Amino acid sequence: MRKSIFILIKHCSTLIFPFLVLIAPLTQAAEEDVTGTWYTTKKFSYLVDKTETQPFAAPNTREPIPFHERYMTVEWKLTQRPDGIITGTSKWTSYDSNQKKLMNGSDILLGGINHNHIILSETSDIHAQLVFDFQLDNANKMSGIGYNIIGPKEVAMRFELIRKK
Repeated sequence: MRKSIFILIKHCSTLIFPFLVLIAPLTQAAEEDVTGTWYTTKKFSYLVDKTETQPFAAPNTREPIPFHERYMTVEWKLTQRPDGIITGTSKWTSYDSNQKKLMNGSDILLGGINHNHIILSETSDIHAQLVFDFQLDNANKMSGIGYNIIGPKEVAMRFELIRKK
């Protein structure tokens, strides 16, 4: 009797295993869903090139570029499609080194997720285009870097976002 039960369990596990393999990716995709509102819990610092004379595609290689430290808060509203494409908006506020509000804005986000790796680009008519390279740390926290890829100003930042519940 025991031997028969063991053979039955072994046979069933062989039949069930392929289905478990198919279910695992679907479960993983649900765990990686970033749909929702994400925000910074505090101001984070970033560096920006404030020179107005820096021409496009002609870097100044003779002397160091003067970078200025600024601070920012961010809120992202993201929607993830089943195929991993992400759309959304970014609301941000920028502060000077004395924590005085400089400006704020809202920009469009577009990108995607592959496993826990998120790449988003942010564009607008009046600001340099930024790319965000993020890692989903857990279901409610992501962290990464942002940098510009076009525009008259160099920008670099690193920050964390927490999902609103």
